[in-house]
Amino acid sequence: MKMIPWSVALLATVALSTCATLDPNLLKKKPTASLEKLDIHEISFQDITLKFDIKVHNPYPLAIKLAGVHLNFTVENQKFLETQSAQGLHLPANGSKINSFLVSLRYADLARVVKAYQAKDYLNTQIDGKIAIALPRIGVKGFPTEVTVPFRIQKQIPAIKPVVSIRNFRVEMPKPQEIIKSLQKSGQSMLKPDKVVGFLGAVFQGDKKKATEAIKPPQVDLKLKVRFQIELSNQTRAALNFNSLNYIFYTENQELLRGSTANVQRLGTKVILDIVNEFSLKSLSESVVAAFKKRDVQFRLAGSTALQLPPSIKKEPLALKIDETGRFRY
Repeated sequence: MKMIPWSVALLATVALSTCATLDPNLLKKKPTASLEKLDIHEISFQDITLKFDIKVHNPYPLAIKLAGVHLNFTVENQKFLETQSAQGLHLPANGSKINSFLVSLRYADLARVVKAYQAKDYLNTQIDGKIAIALPRIGVKGFPTEVTVPFRIQKQIPAIKPVVSIRNFRVEMPKPQEIIKSLQKSGQSMLKPDKVVGFLGAVFQGDKKKATEAIKPPQVDLKLKVRFQIELSNQTRAALNFNSLNYIFYTENQELLRGSTANVQRLGTKVILDIVNEFSLKSLSESVVAAFKKRDVQFRLAGSTALQLPPSIKKEPLALKIDETGRFRY
């Protein structure tokens, strides 16, 4: 690992000026700094977060302070971002410390800056940085108040521009025995099963001849099985390589389903997930019932998975967070 030294012999001289004797060997020591690691910390469909581990060794008998790390990002030879991080972290006397900090890059901003973004799979990113160390203000003329250590590193990051859609949404009609059992369980034995069938037909099958007023969903704990597909289409050349998904599925801002699926099909840069789950009729609010009846439903998909990137970019699976909204018709 490349260490980046700098000479601040005056610091050692002043630091020892209060001592009875001067250790001449101390004057030969130099603080060192290095970028220990740059890694992808986390990723979502909105942004990617990079983690920087900066190690500084302080050989002097007094604490010093990390004034900051200045970073200039260039992506595909285009200037992208300039930022400063990690100010005010203290470095112990006669010791070393690794300071970690995070920088997030928004995919929407990357897509605006990078030419032919959708033709990319991975983006070549260069970071030019300076590690700044604040030195004590000791009142000696010519003594620096800060020293900086430059570094440069390259990193590839995946290009992501997803579109999430819901396909083949279908609520299966329960059997008559299941309806009767649910009415008994809910204390609604006086309610006729055919009224429930009519309600379900009107809401989930588009049967406008059926009435819905006779049923109040919160009164009937009837489990309904639902099947549909989640299609994740990345509009760049980067493949979304994962094998399962933990998800929460909302309709009209209300949680409808929670579960996981390992039924995953990959077709180039497109991923199709088959969902089979169930929800209770009593969980449906009036707004959800109205949306299903119109067959035009607002949805939100939140979840997580483990994304596998090429080993040259990241060897371990990377947590991918998903939080996308849209509408679906069925």
